[in-house]
Amino acid sequence: MPRLLSLLALLLSFPLFAADRKNVVVIIADDLGNQLGCYGDKAAKTPNLDKLAASGTRFTHGFASVSSCSPSRARSD
Repeated sequence: MPRLLSLLALLLSFPLFAADRKNVVVIIADDLGNQLGCYGDKAAKTPNLDKLAASGTRFTHGFASVSSCSPSRARSD
C-alpha cells in the first residue's frame, strides 16, 4: 500500500515539473575516451558532435563501473 501511495503522489506531481524538463542525450561508445574535437583532440573530425557539445553540457569526469557492452551480453533466460 505505501508503494501505491508513493506512485500515485509521483504521478500527480508530474505536471508540476514538466515545464522544467531538459532533453538529455547520452552517447556511449566502447573505448572512445576523449577522442572528440569538443574535448580538444586535434586529429578527430567530429563537427556535428562538437556543435552539439557547444550548445549543451559536456561531462569531463564520467565513470562507469562496468563496460558499456556488458548489458547487451547479459542473458535474459
